[in-house]
Amino acid sequence: MECKIEYDTPLVFYDTPGTTAHKEKLDHAGHLKFLLEYRPVNGIFVLVKFDSRIDEMLFIFSKHKNMLQNSPNIVYVITHIDTVPK
Repeated sequence: MECKIEYDTPLVFYDTPGTTAHKEKLDHAGHLKFLLEYRPVNGIFVLVKFDSRIDEMLFIFSKHKNMLQNSPNIVYVITHIDTVPK
């Protein structure tokens, strides 16, 4: 079975600098702002590294939510989830 979906515009991914950088925070924030305002954004994937300290992860989610509050379709992807103890 083949599923074919055609769109009028190409799917484009931008890999931006991280928001948790210890150095060059202003450069990273400016670069991210430019890309978000460059053209309409249909969706954003936010990668968050798993941390056993849930409060740390909630802080990161909250920070991104505030920063991206006007952006549609935000998807949070948690990485390193395989490190969770069984």
